[in-house]
Amino acid sequence: MQSKTALRLIQEWATAHRQELEANWGRVKTGQPLERIAPLDWGATMGFLPSVTRAEYRGEYKIHLHFHDGVEKTVDFAQWLEGPIFEPLKDTGYFQRFFLDGGTVSWPNGADIAPETLYEQVESSEAA
Repeated sequence: MQSKTALRLIQEWATAHRQELEANWGRVKTGQPLERIAPLDWGATMGFLPSVTRAEYRGEYKIHLHFHDGVEKTVDFAQWLEGPIFEPLKDTGYFQRFFLDGGTVSWPNGADIAPETLYEQVESSEAA
């Protein structure tokens, strides 16, 4: 099983280092040695990768989230229900079919919200 979180982190890293990756690709084509590219510095932005350990439906598009570090809060997911992958979730019956996968909330059609996005939402709402 592929980790959706790992895939997101790889995509973030590739976006941040696109020019370096393209330069290395040019080196490969001409037989030159590759230059080192710095790894993703996840610790500088958050310090850890959050993980949802429990989730409970609370009506409409709200889910009460419990994180690995004891933080918990009810989050309204309505703000993220845009785009084709999220269209089925607008049906609250389908929305309620969520489950935990890879430390985040997921749905049978492959939709999910990154755990770091959920954690940041919880943290920002507590600061307000």
